[in-house]
Amino acid sequence: MKVTRSVVVAADRKVGSRRLPLKLCAGILLASVAVPSAILAGQFFWFGDNNNFWNASGGLAGTNWSSSDVLNNGTAGVPGSSDDVAFVLFGATNLNTELGANFSIHSLSFTADDISGVSIAGDQGASPPYTLTIGSGGIANNSASANSVSAGVALGATQTWTNNGLNGTIQALTFSGVISGGSSANLTMTGAGSFVFSGANTYTGSTTLAAAGTTLSLSGANGGLQTSALTLNGGSVLNLDNSAANHSLQNRLADNLSITSNGGTINLIGNSSGPTSETVGTLILGSGATSVNVTPGAGQTATLTFGSATIPSFSRSGAGATVNFSTTGTINAPNVTLNNGIIGGWATIGNPNSSDGANQLDFATVSGGAVVRLATYANNNVLSDFIAGNNVKLSGGTVAAPTVIGLTATSTTINSLYLSGASQIYFGAGATGTANPRIRSLLPAAPSFRMAPPAPRELPISRRWRKLLRSAARSMGTILPGRLIRASLPPGTART
Repeated sequence: MKVTRSVVVAADRKVGSRRLPLKLCAGILLASVAVPSAILAGQFFWFGDNNNFWNASGGLAGTNWSSSDVLNNGTAGVPGSSDDVAFVLFGATNLNTELGANFSIHSLSFTADDISGVSIAGDQGASPPYTLTIGSGGIANNSASANSVSAGVALGATQTWTNNGLNGTIQALTFSGVISGGSSANLTMTGAGSFVFSGANTYTGSTTLAAAGTTLSLSGANGGLQTSALTLNGGSVLNLDNSAANHSLQNRLADNLSITSNGGTINLIGNSSGPTSETVGTLILGSGATSVNVTPGAGQTATLTFGSATIPSFSRSGAGATVNFSTTGTINAPNVTLNNGIIGGWATIGNPNSSDGANQLDFATVSGGAVVRLATYANNNVLSDFIAGNNVKLSGGTVAAPTVIGLTATSTTINSLYLSGASQIYFGAGATGTANPRIRSLLPAAPSFRMAPPAPRELPISRRWRKLLRSAARSMGTILPGRLIRASLPPGTART
């Protein structure tokens, strides 16, 4: 019986699937199927009509693969290094697959027809287990199912792994085998989904979490990286997840590995059966607002250390970059040079939405090697507090009768200003063109903040921040690089 169907395949070799199952009457053997040359020979769709092994060939059932994404058109062989492999063709079976041999392919994808989840094992009967080498085509998940790879994966080239799920449903892609590769094979992960690595991975190329929502979780007793560089782009998340088990060496990342964050989040999640610790190299702030959170397991401690006696704890390469630390757990920074008592106007600790005094947002400092809230302010609510190098905190009063400080021509540079309660600060008529008062960093936790240039009108920071910044630059002389936060969206929200 010969079946012919016209199919159009895009030139960029994107792998997809269509739900057009081939229905055969009982007793009919499909001995051969002819398809037009428009089908690219390099596409292999899993159908699993023989067994669950990738390397199955021969016999009446032939291979487990189809060269068509619309019907089961058996292939002459199994996938090779230039071929794109897709799971699955609609109606596929034997979804708990095993390699059965070492395989090298161009790319691996999971299609919308993957509705039950696929697993790829390396055949545990082999010693060592078989490895799947993936080329520059990388991995793409476009299914709503949870898919897992327990086979070892070798990075054959620099590549991108994408997890976008399907129609808003995104399951984690889980890799429990060892991911290997040389220093020239860099791995980028992107998409709004998550990746879970629980193997003792050995690849030494760089790792990048590229998009908002992209999450990498290193978990289990072995989950870790030997990557040469780690970059978190805006909105991406790195989880050092010890909730199921602490890493056997408490060392998911190398102690000298620098992490570059462009507005990413780093979470150390502790274990409830014992203390958790992790040491990494320098946290490099490139851009955006970075968050660092430590959550101990129940009844236990958790400690995240940046740097060492010979490795700086923090570096800031972008003028607008900021970082906020959690107050839970312990964050150590053994190699920091403080700026007049604080790490910098770009470093805060606490929750901007918390009313708990111990957890409220504050400037961060280091005491006893640990990142903590700044406890020592010039806090007398008087103009004389405004002297060079001081960290000034205004507090008290009510909205109807706030604590108000007016800066005049005699004012000078201060290191930071923290507004709390109903306090206000303004630049009054005394701040003439010859005055040069400067505030390096501003942290309003107050309901109002006003700044008046020499003109009598006031410019509320809650309405026109950019206009205020320009006016402030004229009236204050210079706003030095640091952190500027406005109270209204909500108090403590970072703006740089």
